[in-house]
Amino acid sequence: MTPGNSQVPPTTPRASLGVLLAFAYTALWSLNFITSKYAMFAYNLETFSTLWFVAASIYGYIYLKLAGRTDIWGHMRQVWRPILAVGLLNGLASLAGFGSLRLIDPSLAAFFGRTQIIFSVLLGWIVLRERLSLTEGLGAILAVTGLFICSYKGGTVVLLGLVLSLLGAIGASLQYFIVKVSVKEVDPLVMVFFRTALAAVTVATVAFSTGRFELVHAPLNLTVLLVGAFFGPFLAHVCLFRGLAHIDLTKATIIQTTNPLFVILYAVALLPLLPGIPEGVQLFPTPVQLAGGAVLLIGVATLVMGGRAKANSARKQAATEEC
Repeated sequence: MTPGNSQVPPTTPRASLGVLLAFAYTALWSLNFITSKYAMFAYNLETFSTLWFVAASIYGYIYLKLAGRTDIWGHMRQVWRPILAVGLLNGLASLAGFGSLRLIDPSLAAFFGRTQIIFSVLLGWIVLRERLSLTEGLGAILAVTGLFICSYKGGTVVLLGLVLSLLGAIGASLQYFIVKVSVKEVDPLVMVFFRTALAAVTVATVAFSTGRFELVHAPLNLTVLLVGAFFGPFLAHVCLFRGLAHIDLTKATIIQTTNPLFVILYAVALLPLLPGIPEGVQLFPTPVQLAGGAVLLIGVATLVMGGRAKANSARKQAATEEC
Protein backbone atom coordinates (compact mmCIF):
# COMPACT_ATOMS: atom_id res chain seq x y z
CA MET A 1 0.00 0.00 0.00
CA THR A 2 1.50 3.36 -1.09
CA PRO A 3 0.74 6.93 -0.11
CA GLY A 4 -0.36 7.61 -3.67
CA ASN A 5 -3.44 5.47 -3.07
CA SER A 6 -4.82 7.73 -0.35
CA GLN A 7 -8.04 9.54 -1.09
CA VAL A 8 -8.37 13.32 -1.44
CA PRO A 9 -9.31 14.83 1.95
CA PRO A 10 -12.95 15.85 2.15
CA THR A 11 -11.99 19.46 2.94
CA THR A 12 -10.38 20.19 -0.44
CA PRO A 13 -11.93 22.93 -2.62
CA ARG A 14 -13.06 20.28 -5.13
CA ALA A 15 -14.88 18.36 -2.41
CA SER A 16 -16.45 21.58 -1.11
CA LEU A 17 -17.65 22.35 -4.64
CA GLY A 18 -19.12 18.85 -4.86
CA VAL A 19 -21.03 19.35 -1.61
CA LEU A 20 -22.27 22.75 -2.80
CA LEU A 21 -23.49 21.27 -6.10
CA ALA A 22 -25.21 18.38 -4.28
CA PHE A 23 -27.07 20.87 -2.12
CA ALA A 24 -27.91 22.90 -5.25
CA TYR A 25 -29.37 19.74 -6.82
CA THR A 26 -31.46 19.06 -3.73
CA ALA A 27 -32.71 22.64 -3.50
CA LEU A 28 -33.60 22.79 -7.20
CA TRP A 29 -35.20 19.35 -7.28
CA SER A 30 -37.26 20.17 -4.20
CA LEU A 31 -38.77 23.10 -6.07
CA ASN A 32 -40.41 20.47 -8.32
CA PHE A 33 -42.87 19.58 -5.60
CA ILE A 34 -44.18 23.15 -5.43
CA THR A 35 -44.23 23.97 -9.15
CA SER A 36 -45.76 20.61 -10.08
CA LYS A 37 -48.45 20.83 -7.40
CA TYR A 38 -49.44 24.31 -8.55
CA ALA A 39 -49.40 23.44 -12.27
CA MET A 40 -51.69 20.46 -11.62
CA PHE A 41 -54.34 22.75 -10.19
CA ALA A 42 -55.02 23.66 -13.85
CA TYR A 43 -53.80 20.64 -15.84
CA ASN A 44 -54.74 17.00 -15.39
CA LEU A 45 -52.01 14.48 -14.59
CA GLU A 46 -51.44 13.24 -18.13
CA THR A 47 -51.35 16.70 -19.75
CA PHE A 48 -49.07 18.10 -17.06
CA SER A 49 -46.63 15.18 -17.30
CA THR A 50 -46.45 15.46 -21.09
CA LEU A 51 -45.79 19.20 -21.06
CA TRP A 52 -43.30 18.80 -18.21
CA PHE A 53 -41.10 16.22 -19.93
CA VAL A 54 -41.32 17.80 -23.38
CA ALA A 55 -40.11 21.11 -21.92
CA ALA A 56 -37.33 19.41 -19.93
CA SER A 57 -36.23 17.50 -23.05
CA ILE A 58 -35.99 20.72 -25.07
CA TYR A 59 -33.91 22.35 -22.32
CA GLY A 60 -31.61 19.32 -22.19
CA TYR A 61 -31.13 19.14 -25.95
CA ILE A 62 -30.25 22.84 -26.19
CA TYR A 63 -27.75 22.45 -23.34
CA LEU A 64 -26.06 19.47 -25.00
CA LYS A 65 -25.71 21.38 -28.26
CA LEU A 66 -24.30 24.45 -26.51
CA ALA A 67 -21.89 22.19 -24.59
CA GLY A 68 -20.57 20.76 -27.86
CA ARG A 69 -21.96 17.24 -27.49
CA THR A 70 -22.08 16.32 -31.18
CA ASP A 71 -22.60 12.55 -31.20
CA ILE A 72 -25.73 12.38 -29.03
CA TRP A 73 -27.42 9.68 -31.09
CA GLY A 74 -24.20 7.64 -31.26
CA HIS A 75 -24.41 7.22 -27.50
CA MET A 76 -27.97 5.96 -27.87
CA ARG A 77 -26.98 3.32 -30.43
CA GLN A 78 -24.33 1.90 -28.09
CA VAL A 79 -26.68 0.99 -25.23
CA TRP A 80 -30.19 1.59 -26.56
CA ARG A 81 -31.87 -1.29 -24.69
CA PRO A 82 -31.08 -0.18 -21.12
CA ILE A 83 -31.63 3.48 -22.01
CA LEU A 84 -35.02 2.60 -23.50
CA ALA A 85 -35.91 0.70 -20.31
CA VAL A 86 -34.79 3.64 -18.16
CA GLY A 87 -36.88 6.09 -20.20
CA LEU A 88 -39.97 3.90 -19.99
CA LEU A 89 -39.55 3.41 -16.24
CA ASN A 90 -38.98 7.13 -15.75
CA GLY A 91 -42.23 7.96 -17.52
CA LEU A 92 -44.32 5.41 -15.61
CA ALA A 93 -42.67 6.16 -12.27
CA SER A 94 -43.23 9.89 -12.79
CA LEU A 95 -46.92 9.34 -13.52
CA ALA A 96 -47.18 7.52 -10.20
CA GLY A 97 -45.15 10.14 -8.33
CA PHE A 98 -47.02 13.09 -9.82
CA GLY A 99 -50.29 11.26 -9.17
CA SER A 100 -49.33 11.05 -5.51
CA LEU A 101 -48.41 14.74 -5.42
CA ARG A 102 -51.79 15.59 -6.93
CA LEU A 103 -53.50 13.89 -3.98
CA ILE A 104 -51.40 14.91 -0.98
CA ASP A 105 -49.43 17.95 0.14
CA PRO A 106 -45.93 18.50 -1.31
CA SER A 107 -44.04 17.95 1.95
CA LEU A 108 -45.69 14.61 2.65
CA ALA A 109 -45.02 13.53 -0.95
CA ALA A 110 -41.36 14.46 -0.45
CA PHE A 111 -41.18 12.36 2.73
CA PHE A 112 -42.72 9.37 0.94
CA GLY A 113 -40.37 9.85 -2.02
CA ARG A 114 -37.31 9.24 0.15
CA THR A 115 -38.26 5.55 0.22
CA GLN A 116 -36.47 5.29 -3.12
CA ILE A 117 -33.23 4.80 -1.17
CA ILE A 118 -34.74 1.84 0.68
CA PHE A 119 -35.76 0.14 -2.56
CA SER A 120 -32.31 0.77 -4.06
CA VAL A 121 -30.72 -1.04 -1.11
CA LEU A 122 -33.24 -3.87 -1.37
CA LEU A 123 -32.49 -4.29 -5.08
CA GLY A 124 -28.79 -4.63 -4.30
CA TRP A 125 -29.59 -7.19 -1.63
CA ILE A 126 -31.96 -9.27 -3.80
CA VAL A 127 -30.32 -9.05 -7.22
CA LEU A 128 -26.65 -8.40 -6.51
CA ARG A 129 -26.61 -10.47 -3.32
CA GLU A 130 -25.17 -7.55 -1.38
CA ARG A 131 -25.14 -8.21 2.36
CA LEU A 132 -27.27 -5.97 4.56
CA SER A 133 -25.50 -4.70 7.66
CA LEU A 134 -27.16 -4.36 11.07
CA THR A 135 -27.10 -0.56 10.74
CA GLU A 136 -28.78 -0.73 7.33
CA GLY A 137 -31.45 -3.05 8.73
CA LEU A 138 -32.08 -0.66 11.64
CA GLY A 139 -32.35 2.25 9.21
CA ALA A 140 -34.88 0.39 7.08
CA ILE A 141 -37.00 -0.44 10.15
CA LEU A 142 -36.97 3.20 11.27
CA ALA A 143 -37.94 4.37 7.78
CA VAL A 144 -40.87 1.95 7.58
CA THR A 145 -41.95 3.06 11.07
CA GLY A 146 -41.90 6.66 9.86
CA LEU A 147 -44.09 5.72 6.88
CA PHE A 148 -46.58 4.08 9.21
CA ILE A 149 -46.73 7.18 11.44
CA CYS A 150 -47.19 9.47 8.41
CA SER A 151 -50.09 7.45 7.02
CA TYR A 152 -51.73 6.50 10.34
CA LYS A 153 -55.34 7.74 10.38
CA GLY A 154 -54.59 9.71 7.24
CA GLY A 155 -57.60 8.31 5.42
CA THR A 156 -57.98 6.86 1.94
CA VAL A 157 -56.40 9.82 0.15
CA VAL A 158 -53.14 9.63 2.13
CA LEU A 159 -52.99 5.84 1.75
CA LEU A 160 -53.48 6.13 -2.00
CA GLY A 161 -50.84 8.85 -2.11
CA LEU A 162 -48.48 6.55 -0.21
CA VAL A 163 -49.10 3.65 -2.59
CA LEU A 164 -48.48 5.84 -5.64
CA SER A 165 -45.33 7.29 -4.04
CA LEU A 166 -44.02 3.78 -3.34
CA LEU A 167 -44.70 2.74 -6.94
CA GLY A 168 -42.85 5.83 -8.14
CA ALA A 169 -39.96 5.09 -5.78
CA ILE A 170 -39.73 1.50 -7.02
CA GLY A 171 -39.64 2.71 -10.62
CA ALA A 172 -36.94 5.27 -9.82
CA SER A 173 -34.86 2.64 -8.00
CA LEU A 174 -35.10 0.29 -10.98
CA GLN A 175 -33.92 3.10 -13.27
CA TYR A 176 -30.78 3.78 -11.26
CA PHE A 177 -30.15 0.07 -10.85
CA ILE A 178 -30.24 -0.44 -14.63
CA VAL A 179 -27.88 2.50 -15.14
CA LYS A 180 -25.53 1.11 -12.49
CA VAL A 181 -25.24 -2.38 -13.97
CA SER A 182 -25.77 -1.76 -17.70
CA VAL A 183 -24.69 1.73 -18.71
CA LYS A 184 -21.01 2.22 -18.00
CA GLU A 185 -19.61 4.59 -20.61
CA VAL A 186 -22.47 6.90 -21.59
CA ASP A 187 -21.99 10.61 -20.89
CA PRO A 188 -24.19 11.28 -17.81
CA LEU A 189 -25.67 14.43 -19.36
CA VAL A 190 -26.58 12.53 -22.51
CA MET A 191 -28.16 9.91 -20.28
CA VAL A 192 -30.25 12.58 -18.54
CA PHE A 193 -31.46 13.86 -21.93
CA PHE A 194 -32.56 10.44 -23.21
CA ARG A 195 -34.07 9.54 -19.85
CA THR A 196 -36.21 12.68 -20.03
CA ALA A 197 -37.00 12.49 -23.76
CA LEU A 198 -38.10 8.86 -23.61
CA ALA A 199 -40.20 9.65 -20.54
CA ALA A 200 -41.88 12.38 -22.62
CA VAL A 201 -42.71 9.81 -25.31
CA THR A 202 -44.06 7.40 -22.65
CA VAL A 203 -46.35 9.87 -20.89
CA ALA A 204 -47.50 11.41 -24.19
CA THR A 205 -48.46 7.94 -25.42
CA VAL A 206 -50.50 7.38 -22.26
CA ALA A 207 -52.09 10.85 -22.50
CA PHE A 208 -53.15 10.62 -26.15
CA SER A 209 -54.15 6.94 -26.11
CA THR A 210 -56.49 7.56 -23.18
CA GLY A 211 -57.83 10.84 -24.56
CA ARG A 212 -56.63 12.67 -21.48
CA PHE A 213 -54.45 15.29 -23.16
CA GLU A 214 -56.37 18.52 -22.59
CA LEU A 215 -54.79 21.94 -22.97
CA VAL A 216 -56.49 24.68 -20.98
CA HIS A 217 -55.96 28.43 -20.87
CA ALA A 218 -53.93 28.89 -17.67
CA PRO A 219 -50.99 31.22 -18.41
CA LEU A 220 -49.66 31.43 -14.84
CA ASN A 221 -49.86 27.67 -14.24
CA LEU A 222 -48.12 27.03 -17.58
CA THR A 223 -45.38 29.53 -16.71
CA VAL A 224 -44.82 27.85 -13.34
CA LEU A 225 -44.73 24.47 -15.12
CA LEU A 226 -42.08 25.65 -17.60
CA VAL A 227 -39.97 27.19 -14.83
CA GLY A 228 -40.23 23.98 -12.79
CA ALA A 229 -39.24 21.83 -15.78
CA PHE A 230 -36.13 23.98 -16.20
CA PHE A 231 -35.00 23.88 -12.59
CA GLY A 232 -36.03 20.30 -11.75
CA PRO A 233 -35.37 17.58 -14.32
CA PHE A 234 -32.84 19.74 -16.24
CA LEU A 235 -30.73 22.14 -14.15
CA ALA A 236 -30.91 20.06 -10.96
CA HIS A 237 -29.45 17.01 -12.71
CA VAL A 238 -26.71 19.09 -14.33
CA CYS A 239 -25.68 20.14 -10.79
CA LEU A 240 -25.92 16.54 -9.55
CA PHE A 241 -23.68 15.03 -12.20
CA ARG A 242 -21.20 17.88 -11.94
CA GLY A 243 -21.13 17.39 -8.19
CA LEU A 244 -20.56 13.64 -8.45
CA ALA A 245 -17.28 14.40 -10.18
CA HIS A 246 -16.01 15.78 -6.86
CA ILE A 247 -17.75 13.73 -4.12
CA ASP A 248 -18.93 10.14 -3.82
CA LEU A 249 -22.52 9.06 -4.41
CA THR A 250 -23.09 8.17 -0.74
CA LYS A 251 -22.32 11.69 0.44
CA ALA A 252 -24.57 13.11 -2.27
CA THR A 253 -27.36 10.74 -1.18
CA ILE A 254 -27.03 11.85 2.44
CA ILE A 255 -27.38 15.46 1.34
CA GLN A 256 -30.48 14.53 -0.69
CA THR A 257 -32.23 13.35 2.48
CA THR A 258 -32.73 17.05 3.26
CA ASN A 259 -35.15 17.24 0.30
CA PRO A 260 -38.34 17.34 2.43
CA LEU A 261 -36.90 20.18 4.51
CA PHE A 262 -36.44 22.28 1.39
CA VAL A 263 -39.97 21.39 0.25
CA ILE A 264 -41.46 22.51 3.58
CA LEU A 265 -39.54 25.79 3.35
CA TYR A 266 -40.72 26.40 -0.22
CA ALA A 267 -44.30 25.48 0.65
CA VAL A 268 -44.41 27.99 3.50
CA ALA A 269 -42.67 30.73 1.51
CA LEU A 270 -44.17 30.33 -1.97
CA LEU A 271 -47.58 28.67 -1.93
CA PRO A 272 -49.38 31.47 -0.02
CA LEU A 273 -48.17 33.90 -2.70
CA LEU A 274 -49.62 31.99 -5.66
CA PRO A 275 -53.23 32.82 -6.70
CA GLY A 276 -55.90 30.37 -7.75
CA ILE A 277 -55.27 27.62 -5.19
CA PRO A 278 -58.56 25.73 -4.61
CA GLU A 279 -60.10 25.99 -1.17
CA GLY A 280 -59.81 22.99 1.11
CA VAL A 281 -56.59 21.68 -0.47
CA GLN A 282 -54.08 20.51 2.15
CA LEU A 283 -50.81 22.32 1.49
CA PHE A 284 -48.87 21.44 4.65
CA PRO A 285 -48.37 18.24 6.67
CA THR A 286 -49.98 17.74 10.08
CA PRO A 287 -47.79 17.62 13.23
CA VAL A 288 -48.13 13.81 13.30
CA GLN A 289 -47.05 13.58 9.66
CA LEU A 290 -44.08 15.84 10.38
CA ALA A 291 -43.06 13.58 13.26
CA GLY A 292 -43.38 10.51 11.06
CA GLY A 293 -41.40 12.23 8.33
CA ALA A 294 -38.61 13.01 10.79
CA VAL A 295 -38.43 9.33 11.84
CA LEU A 296 -38.40 8.33 8.15
CA LEU A 297 -35.51 10.71 7.37
CA ILE A 298 -33.52 9.47 10.37
CA GLY A 299 -34.08 5.92 9.14
CA VAL A 300 -32.97 6.75 5.59
CA ALA A 301 -29.87 8.60 6.85
CA THR A 302 -29.03 5.64 9.12
CA LEU A 303 -29.43 3.24 6.21
CA VAL A 304 -27.15 5.31 3.97
CA MET A 305 -24.52 5.71 6.68
CA GLY A 306 -24.62 1.96 7.29
CA GLY A 307 -23.95 1.35 3.61
CA ARG A 308 -21.09 3.85 3.67
CA ALA A 309 -19.50 2.18 6.69
CA LYS A 310 -19.84 -1.23 5.03
CA ALA A 311 -18.19 0.03 1.84
CA ASN A 312 -15.33 1.64 3.79
CA SER A 313 -14.77 -1.59 5.69
CA ALA A 314 -14.62 -3.57 2.45
CA ARG A 315 -12.08 -1.14 0.96
CA LYS A 316 -9.87 -1.31 4.05
CA GLN A 317 -9.98 -5.11 3.98
CA ALA A 318 -9.05 -5.15 0.29
CA ALA A 319 -6.18 -2.72 0.91
CA THR A 320 -4.91 -4.87 3.79
CA GLU A 321 -4.92 -7.97 1.61
CA GLU A 322 -2.89 -6.13 -1.06
CA CYS A 323 -0.17 -5.15 1.40
